[in-house]
Amino acid sequence: MRFDAGYPGEPLMAALEERGTHYVARVRNNAVLKRLALPAMDAVVWDALNNGAPGGEPRTWVCESSYRAGSWSRSRRVVQVVVERPGELIPRCFWLLTSMPSEEMSGEDLLALYRKRARGGGPPWAS
Repeated sequence: MRFDAGYPGEPLMAALEERGTHYVARVRNNAVLKRLALPAMDAVVWDALNNGAPGGEPRTWVCESSYRAGSWSRSRRVVQVVVERPGELIPRCFWLLTSMPSEEMSGEDLLALYRKRARGGGPPWAS
């Protein structure tokens, strides 16, 4: 199941997990996620400063972690996605939340699945 951007609630996630239904959802940035994002964002920015932005398609990086919002019963897997935007030095960062273990689906494959299901079929950095 794919959730659109927003903050999924504990009752829905717990019910899906109990049924064995996997999900992926965008998660709103917050102070905790922003702190988790800093190491990857720093690495991407330093790479761009040292090597310049590539001339072709924007690059994408994924980093995985676990995260527990205050209203959740437990920690869950989150995948940080860092995407270069054409003509901009500072990359964009967003988070995907999933019930799928990394052994079943890598962060890169999860992002591809999320984008594949996105409406509009725009460029990959637009989702």
